[in-house]
Amino acid sequence: MDSPKRILHPVWVFYDARMVGIPMGAGIFVGGRSSRMGRDKTCLPLPEGRTLLERTVAVIEEAGLTPVLVGRLERPASLGHVEHIDDAAVARFERSEKDGLAPGPGIGPIAGLLALLRHAAPDPYVLALSCDLPHLTPGLLEQLARAPDADVAMPRAPHQEPLCARYRTSLEAECRRYAEDGGRSLRGLLQPLQTVVIEAAPRTFRDWDTPADVEADLGALPW
Repeated sequence: MDSPKRILHPVWVFYDARMVGIPMGAGIFVGGRSSRMGRDKTCLPLPEGRTLLERTVAVIEEAGLTPVLVGRLERPASLGHVEHIDDAAVARFERSEKDGLAPGPGIGPIAGLLALLRHAAPDPYVLALSCDLPHLTPGLLEQLARAPDADVAMPRAPHQEPLCARYRTSLEAECRRYAEDGGRSLRGLLQPLQTVVIEAAPRTFRDWDTPADVEADLGALPW
């Protein structure tokens, strides 16, 4: 008598960074001038009583990732437990190494990304986030953390969102070369890189650039 045939059914396994123990940090870029907002974005008050920066840190921690502040900032007492790396030294180093010049103006977010990639190694990946994402969710961060292997992972959007993305930390050398060649745009850095796109609700990575953006979300400015 023939033995019954075994029927194999596919098993789908869903996971996030916490379940598989992937070590991963998330750098929050806090060194911008906020010129269009007219005030420091990190200190923007939210109706829930927290600042925008405090909320961002809490969302990262809820996703099981490690927050790191990137850039020049007077760190508030409420975030004293969060590690802080200053990108100013990287900016000065890059300028003097390339041109032999005295320390001068910074090189923008490229300096922050260089500092973050260096800080995060030897972890294979790190997330880079702007400080002005009021609707950021743990779910979006978990999607980025578990995205397929690639140089960069980011949400699908009409325009690339380099400060809502996951980077391979081994890109430090390429990022350094780009900066040494005069590159300053994060989107320019991304052009030759292998990028995977995840599907996410656009609201979750919408940023606040101006008071009008804040007013459109909240109905009135909270200050």
